[in-house]
Amino acid sequence: MKLLSDEGLRHRTMEAQQATLLLEPLLGKLPSLTALSRPAVRNAVIRSMLYGCRVAAERDSYDLLDKARIWASSFDDAEVDGPLVQGLGNAEVITDDRYDDAIPLFGRTLRSHASVSEALAVLAACGCGYLIDRHAGLIQLRGAVSNTDYHRSFTISATPNTVYLDDTAAPLQMAEAILHESSHNFLNDILAARGVIIDDATFYFSPWRGTQRPASGFLHAVFVFSIVLQMLKTYSLLTPPLGGAWLDDRIHLEQVRLEHSVADVERLIRRIGIDWLERLVYDNLNRAIQATEGSYGKAK
Repeated sequence: MKLLSDEGLRHRTMEAQQATLLLEPLLGKLPSLTALSRPAVRNAVIRSMLYGCRVAAERDSYDLLDKARIWASSFDDAEVDGPLVQGLGNAEVITDDRYDDAIPLFGRTLRSHASVSEALAVLAACGCGYLIDRHAGLIQLRGAVSNTDYHRSFTISATPNTVYLDDTAAPLQMAEAILHESSHNFLNDILAARGVIIDDATFYFSPWRGTQRPASGFLHAVFVFSIVLQMLKTYSLLTPPLGGAWLDDRIHLEQVRLEHSVADVERLIRRIGIDWLERLVYDNLNRAIQATEGSYGKAK
């Protein structure tokens, strides 16, 4: 899985280099971005700039273009250790018919954020740090939520290596959301790197939504929740006093959902017919279902 992850990161880095050539005529010579030493962080920033400039051009908005210029100049002052975390301060929140949710861009960088820091520590302890380092360069927080029963997170195709999350004070919920969206990014990155497009002509029942979903959405759900369940099982052994009954219920729910999806997974994998994708999906699905709590460890 790590080799696939590296391949996906290289592909996104190449895309970001190409995006830089498109940005310079719009923004002038870009800063060196020397503070953004991690490729995923730099990639995310460049692609966010490109998306913002594209929307600015579509809307003939010089104000949005100026915001992109100001944002681009803000990254040479301090080294970013780990994913870049941004809040809604100064952000331009874009409503775009291509996506279901409003997209915050060009927010203020947060030098510290308690629940994100704790969440990243949880993920590192559970062996998921490699996935975050390569596929979550920018964590863009949306509005804060106080009810931990509801938490919205997503990614969009225009900004690879970015994850958009509701701002929650619950570290485990934040950890799950970061891992969930990073796993979506990982799968998107490697599919893009290898030029694979999943045919959505056939639908499959999603136990997570309770509806039929096109093949690509179902494939993503199975892969992502396989990763998430492995993390939750590992976490339950690392800190049993902190998880409690809520964590037990959460693990049981995802176990049942994944087990319910197995027959459709087999049908979908046969239809796609790609050996490396079959191994990737089945390896993580089997490890998630069969593993006892704590057996996940670090990725092979």
